[in-house]
Amino acid sequence: MRYAHTLHNAGFSCLDLLAEEIGFSMNRVEYDFLYGRGKHASDELVLAKPLTFMNESGRAVRQILKKFPVALEELIVIYDDLDLDIGEIRLRPTRGGGSHKGVKSIVSHIGESGFFGLRIGIGIPEVKIQDRAHYVLSPASFPWRDQYCQGLHKSVEALKVFMNSGPQTAMKLYNRKKNPLLLEKEAENNHKEKTQ
Repeated sequence: MRYAHTLHNAGFSCLDLLAEEIGFSMNRVEYDFLYGRGKHASDELVLAKPLTFMNESGRAVRQILKKFPVALEELIVIYDDLDLDIGEIRLRPTRGGGSHKGVKSIVSHIGESGFFGLRIGIGIPEVKIQDRAHYVLSPASFPWRDQYCQGLHKSVEALKVFMNSGPQTAMKLYNRKKNPLLLEKEAENNHKEKTQ
């Protein structure tokens, strides 16, 4: 639980928000994962969190799929993305592990990609490459917290649209560049800083 409230834990934070909104409890433990199970609308839904280290997530996902077999296109993996601006999200089918070690582990353990990845942006221009590890493992309390939280809430909205209306609708609505309101707020904050 050392990294529970860090930026690297954006996926879990998103899942907690979703569980709260739809009235799920994730309090069952099996093998290497924590989960909650129930109905959403008329569909069976399982929300699960690996209890492994992030770069071993594939082991837990393989166990989840063994207990709850689903079609690959119904599996959504939620994770942070340092290369995506803070506040932005992307929902797409995976085409391999990319640079994210957790996703690489999942692809390796289940033997294929093609499941959906919901990436939550945590990147900011000020972070130098050599400081990235420290940044992602820092608590999510920093000047961009509002944008980060908006990204989490937007992710939850995208997940609900995915569940209710399907992936194509969710991707069309949420795979956009940064919300203009975020850009406006950033410009306003920059102006305030310059005038102080």
